[in-house]
Amino acid sequence: MGMNFAYAVVRTTSPEAPDIFFAEDEEVLQEVLARQVISQTPSKDIASDSLDRIRNALLDRQWGTALELWAEATNIAGPVDRQGT
Repeated sequence: MGMNFAYAVVRTTSPEAPDIFFAEDEEVLQEVLARQVISQTPSKDIASDSLDRIRNALLDRQWGTALELWAEATNIAGPVDRQGT
């Protein structure tokens, strides 16, 4: 019997190894990424109009939307694999 899970590999411009996150499902993963990754991004690195939209999404607990806005604003994006086994 296989286990289902969600994961993300986050590569930033840092020369360090990527961060790898695991969660029980995509919803939990989105919240973890919002709290761990977005929160570590200096606000000076994000345009003010994007920053307001990201903050509003976070306040509304719209984790997926916040992540999409953050990825666009920081030019950090990559392929999304929505499978986990």
